[in-house]
Amino acid sequence: MKSLSDFAQRSPTVSAGPDLSRFALEKLLDRAAHPGVRKSLAFLRRHFHRQINLNRLAAVAGLSPRGLHKAFMRHVGHPPGELLRMLRIKSVKNLLRTSDRTLSELAIRSGFRNVNSLYVAFKNNTGMSPKKFRLQCRRLRGVSRQNGSHRLTVPLRTGRERVTPAGYATR
Repeated sequence: MKSLSDFAQRSPTVSAGPDLSRFALEKLLDRAAHPGVRKSLAFLRRHFHRQINLNRLAAVAGLSPRGLHKAFMRHVGHPPGELLRMLRIKSVKNLLRTSDRTLSELAIRSGFRNVNSLYVAFKNNTGMSPKKFRLQCRRLRGVSRQNGSHRLTVPLRTGRERVTPAGYATR
């Protein structure tokens, strides 16, 4: 019995898929007209940190594994394994921002089998290692504490620039 994370990591459709972190799961739940897809999305949201296999998810939805996959592709636009992986990545991102836990702890809490599978999935999704992501978050947090905002500030004018009506300096 293969788990959904195995399927998500090996499927060519999944590895070439878009970044689902932009989508809120609640919107997917609202958008899914298929009752089996709605049930399986709710199940994934509640149990993403556990080992979930396609047969178990199909049983929750009341469909065959192939029927569930087809329903997901039709109503959500992505296979269930990809959504599971994205939920786990979202959890890891949140934990990297808010805690100092080790990658081993994050892997366990987020449902990855080991640190290596977490690292590979994270790097494929974000283009950077978990350590680099954490350092960037800390840097931004430090900037927001100092300036009161995480927005980039415009450098001071040297006197040679013109200020446009919108308030931006140009040379």
